[in-house]
Amino acid sequence: MGNNIENTGERFIPESNDDELEIEHLQRYYSIQGLVKDKTVLDAACGEGYGSYLLSLYANKVTGIDIDEKTVKHARDKYGESEKLNYVCGSVADLCMVKSHSIDVVVSFETIEHIDESSQRAFLADIYRVLKEDGILIMSTPNKAEYTDKYNFQNKWHIREFYTEEFVKFLNSKFSKVRLYQQYLEVASFLDCEELVDDRIQYCVKREKYSPTGKYVIAVAGNRDLPVESISSVFMHHKATYLPTLDELNYCRHEAIVCREKIKNLDACLNENKLQREELDRRAEELEKRMALINHLQEKISILENGGKQQCEELDRREEELGNRLVMINHLQEKVSILENEEKLQSEELVRRARELEHRMDKINELHTRKMEVEAELEKTRGELQHIKSLKLGDMIKWMWNRGKC
Repeated sequence: MGNNIENTGERFIPESNDDELEIEHLQRYYSIQGLVKDKTVLDAACGEGYGSYLLSLYANKVTGIDIDEKTVKHARDKYGESEKLNYVCGSVADLCMVKSHSIDVVVSFETIEHIDESSQRAFLADIYRVLKEDGILIMSTPNKAEYTDKYNFQNKWHIREFYTEEFVKFLNSKFSKVRLYQQYLEVASFLDCEELVDDRIQYCVKREKYSPTGKYVIAVAGNRDLPVESISSVFMHHKATYLPTLDELNYCRHEAIVCREKIKNLDACLNENKLQREELDRRAEELEKRMALINHLQEKISILENGGKQQCEELDRREEELGNRLVMINHLQEKVSILENEEKLQSEELVRRARELEHRMDKINELHTRKMEVEAELEKTRGELQHIKSLKLGDMIKWMWNRGKC
């Protein structure tokens, strides 16, 4: 029967053309078949139902639980139901449909990270409740350091992932004993015989030299002694894809070498371009500074030009005023020249008049002197007249005679 559920990426769907994902999911169920032999098993969040079916081939009874009703119906239709296998719709955060202490093994692969912290604690508490005293929990989850952090990858369906230490601490809250297994993909070499259908392959590893960190962590947990049987395994996909993939890898390696050389050349060009870019940035910065200086200078020039314009206008005004004043000065100089000439003429006239006055003063002085002499003579004459008046006639004739002689 074909798949009739949509492959959204939330659940693994067998034969979904993702070989790596298929190997990872199938290996977990195949590896624990020995631990569930003749046991009552609860497969919590069984999804499409393939895992519950694989476990039912060894277990006494397997109950697969999933929250999606359509997925549960698909599992029933595809894998059928029997006394050994049944599928139930329910949430892992509430296993109320499962009786307390009724389960030998609870299996939950790639489920715990899909629910929030409170649901995770409720789920673990319910697992503890439904397990028998010597029951065990087999749970897997991505190792956040390898799955998410290493490649900066985010799975949109994951709500709360765990680092390995957090996962162990989480399990220890209900189970005192925890054994961890690392799940990872690695190159392996196989010695196989087609005639031996049920052949078990020997698993050889030098633990002191090889101890990788897995992309996924599988924990076997309980409160009694854990099973001695290991679930370590090597799982080979039924598709013989390694050699074709290797050929493709070799081709890709060759292409990678060519690409690295091209990248190296590009890096050199990029470095050169980077230097050129840095030089351009430096020059651009310098140009920006110079442009800023030019703008500043232009503003200053504009201010100076405005000031110069005002100064020119002021100079023109002053020049016009100076011209007017020069005209006035010339006019005044002409006037002064005329006045100087007039003054010269007046000076000359004054000199002439002074000379004439001096001449007249000399004449006046001379006339004054003459006047004084005349007055003296007149006074003398008056004296003589008085004398004459006082003389008798004889004396007067005598005087006149003498006067005539004189």
